[in-house]
Amino acid sequence: LLLRIQDNNVFNFNELSRSGVGELSAPMLVNNHRTEMKSRRFAEYFCDQLPEEYRDGYVLPDLQNVSMTTRIKEAIGLGEKKKAPNLREVFIKKITDAVRVEPLKDSHILRVQVRGSNPALTADLANKFSASYITYVAEQELSTPRQTSEFLKVQSDEQAKRLREAEERLVAYRQQASVMKENPTADPGDSRVRLLTAALSEAQVRETKARHDLETIEQTRAAGRDLMDVRAIAENGDVSATRKVLNDRRAELTILQETCGPRHPRVIALNKEIAEQQSKLQAYVEAVAAMIAQEVETQARQVEDFQKQVNQARTDVISLGDKQIQENMLEGQVKMAREIYQETVTRMNQAALTGSFKDTGTLRISDSAIPPEKALKPNKMVALIASMMSFGLFFLGVPLSLGVYEDHVAPLLSGVSTHDRQAAPAQQQSAHLPQTPQRPAVNPFGPQTVQGPFNLAPPQMAQPPPQSQIPAAQVPPPMTLMSNGRPTVLAQFPMVHWASESDSVLAGVLRAEPAGAAAALQQLTVTLEKQALTRSGLGGVIAVTSAEPGEGKSLAAAALAATFCHHGRSVLVIDCHAAHPGLHHYFPHAAAHSAAAQRLESLRYGQSSLFLLPALDMSGHDTNELLDGYRAWIDRARYEIDWIILDCPPVLKNFADMAPLAPLASDMILVHDPLRATPAKLRAALTLLQPMMSTSALRGVVVNRAGDQSPS
Repeated sequence: LLLRIQDNNVFNFNELSRSGVGELSAPMLVNNHRTEMKSRRFAEYFCDQLPEEYRDGYVLPDLQNVSMTTRIKEAIGLGEKKKAPNLREVFIKKITDAVRVEPLKDSHILRVQVRGSNPALTADLANKFSASYITYVAEQELSTPRQTSEFLKVQSDEQAKRLREAEERLVAYRQQASVMKENPTADPGDSRVRLLTAALSEAQVRETKARHDLETIEQTRAAGRDLMDVRAIAENGDVSATRKVLNDRRAELTILQETCGPRHPRVIALNKEIAEQQSKLQAYVEAVAAMIAQEVETQARQVEDFQKQVNQARTDVISLGDKQIQENMLEGQVKMAREIYQETVTRMNQAALTGSFKDTGTLRISDSAIPPEKALKPNKMVALIASMMSFGLFFLGVPLSLGVYEDHVAPLLSGVSTHDRQAAPAQQQSAHLPQTPQRPAVNPFGPQTVQGPFNLAPPQMAQPPPQSQIPAAQVPPPMTLMSNGRPTVLAQFPMVHWASESDSVLAGVLRAEPAGAAAALQQLTVTLEKQALTRSGLGGVIAVTSAEPGEGKSLAAAALAATFCHHGRSVLVIDCHAAHPGLHHYFPHAAAHSAAAQRLESLRYGQSSLFLLPALDMSGHDTNELLDGYRAWIDRARYEIDWIILDCPPVLKNFADMAPLAPLASDMILVHDPLRATPAKLRAALTLLQPMMSTSALRGVVVNRAGDQSPS
């Protein structure tokens, strides 16, 4: 379809014909036609224009295809009796899905494509679709001139009646007074009457036009149609601009919904903005309708005022008692009635002539569709994007598939349970470590603690008993998960058998080796501070996460914070897993803190240099507000706190919550529990995190419960 921008309408009679294309820009007009061609209204019109046999031949082949599942159900007697489909609705739905309308670049041409299994039928359907749309647009534009012609027909009859009455009064007066009009001389009274009569005539014409617009709005509203079909409302500047913004947001939402779910932040924002624009558009439409109604009242008052002035002028002229003036007055009435009648008849004829001319010239067929000789090739850019997505899903799915195979399929084939396969490495590691005796639970934050906020062991390695010493040659090297040595194991937390509470577990981890991991934590803090000095100075943002829930990431974050505070650093720990918070379990008095705090000092834990932001009173559903809050606290504490530690959600289960937090971190640490997650899941988590964070942010892995032999 070729869209002609120039207005070549030969019936452009003083704004009565269809408006020119120049009122809208070419891109807006192209988008309007694209939207109209994909609308339900035109689909119904197109369906009604086609013969019933033609429609049935298009939809019946698809209805006759029966799926294999349906055949199997019917064969075993489980088939359900279906109602006869509504062929009209089936055709409308199928043609709406099959038709694609797209503008050609650097032109005013709309290309209509119809997809289908029958090339000849779909090509003919595309040609009929384009031709029907041209007729549809012409009929829609002809509705306004036809309504105008009908309204002016009624007004012309009324004006003709008034003209006859005025002429009869003039003739009766002349017969009664026996006067004739001969070469009238100009006088002020007659001039005033003529001017007021002319003004009254113009006011009545404006009132007639305003009443026509108001009646059109009322008829449209009574018929249940959209008020945007009324020309007086659609041409309003505010309505047109708001409608364009609304169409743009809907198009953006349609594109975004193909890749994102309904809970995506951008989808929610677009839905909210569309609702606001829709209410704004409705308010503008109602305002324009009210303005037109007010215009009718204003013009009515103006006509009434002019009528009073004309009557007063006539009274003044009649008071002179001159028969000639009375005759002039009657002639003025006749002249006014004749002018109104002639103007009404002229506009009625113009509207009738314009309403009967369907070939507007705005649209015409630029090219016809023919059946393709072979299958169409896909778009190269679309094929490139599809291939990239396929390879991305392949590289993402391979680690996950291997993990599922190792967890579920391999044990069934080999006869070894998953628990035995997972517990074997832990048993091998625990064989080289001394068994610690059962001890009572110790609360590091109670009155029995030493000075300082944490009961942290000294940095030096505690010597185990002689019978548990391990020769240097038997100590295994640091475990790596990749061939190049990254990421390495930064620390190993032993299983604290004698601790029953979470804070006691933290105290046990902070002990010296082999019962704890104090030296490993000290080495980890030294590594992090060296990395910080290579960037821009001391401090940074550390993100602690894991592949699966329950691997001990909150324990690692708490232990790392305690180690930093033991060395005189100030630390802010933020619990970023609002759905399942776990940081408060390791600090007995963390419940006293609130996420609604405004000052950093209100988050201080006792008299220590530790600041806690728990997630006890956070809602896990407002992801946008949570992310904004995390960023605000990080920006607020960046210049007052040495280290900021983020206790992040697990990667595989809560990747949507973890992905926005990864770019905020300057250091990334993964916690791995061999009894909770397999190495395949750890590799999958690393694969997901690598595109989200800096290439130098990954520090390594902290292994939790390295000496445990049971999955408890």
